[in-house]
Amino acid sequence: MRNRRPVFVVGFARGGTNLVLNLLRSHPDLASPRGETHEVFRGKASEPAAVRRAKRLRYRPIVWLEGRDVFDASDWSPRPPLRAASRFWIDRLLFAEKLRAREPGQNLWKTEGVAYTQRELRRARLLCKNVNGLIRVSGEFSRIFPDAHFIGLVRDGYAVCEGHRRRGIPLLEAARHYEIGCRQLAEDALGIPRFRLFRYEDLVTSPRQALADLCEAAGVDPGLVSRVRLETKPVVGAGGAPEAETGAKRLGWYGLDEFASRFRRDANANQRARLSAAETAEIREACAWSLERFGYR
Repeated sequence: MRNRRPVFVVGFARGGTNLVLNLLRSHPDLASPRGETHEVFRGKASEPAAVRRAKRLRYRPIVWLEGRDVFDASDWSPRPPLRAASRFWIDRLLFAEKLRAREPGQNLWKTEGVAYTQRELRRARLLCKNVNGLIRVSGEFSRIFPDAHFIGLVRDGYAVCEGHRRRGIPLLEAARHYEIGCRQLAEDALGIPRFRLFRYEDLVTSPRQALADLCEAAGVDPGLVSRVRLETKPVVGAGGAPEAETGAKRLGWYGLDEFASRFRRDANANQRARLSAAETAEIREACAWSLERFGYR
């Protein structure tokens, strides 16, 4: 395999995975492909049409071999074992996309103001983000990459479901998917080597410790991170108006004593407050096991 000891961040969209990805991207030994894992193969709307077409053409042999769209993030069904040829091609595509990701918000900067050389980028370990239905692909990735590291992330189910509902997903559907995803994360944490499970709330409570713990889980030296890279995007505040927060739009670098001030600790409370009593009860019933398991009752 071309990718040695890759790192996969696994969790829910709107569940804090951007925060984890940004903290790990601050490490010079980790580099990401163009987009989240499903976007590596299927493209994303913000990319030029030619880029999307090229990605889908390169993905087509895998779809043909497997008879399904393996990396459809909206598909929450289990993934059967892949064919050897598909595994080989997935490894090649992920490695190639890491080398193509040379924009400022991607792999241009190794550290603040210092760009990766092509040789350094080739040697950097792959860092991918698998969200939603791709939570169910971790088992297959562990077979493709037996030396991989996995960082699973859970977040308050009420906040996650509210975030998905606000983006047009029916609340009950979002709750059912949350339950499926949490059960899979818990199972993988027990059954897959080097799979560490974190709670979003614990990370934002102690950011300095979170950075050290995430680096340890990824198998990299936290001492090589001198400044933390974070990107900003709009999120909804308590009154419903967008506010700047860590995410994936504008890149900034922060000292180890200042980056923690960029984190929000009231996001869950704000999102819970937008749920009615009936909606809260609906989530509680659909996600009973997960909410109890991860302390969100």
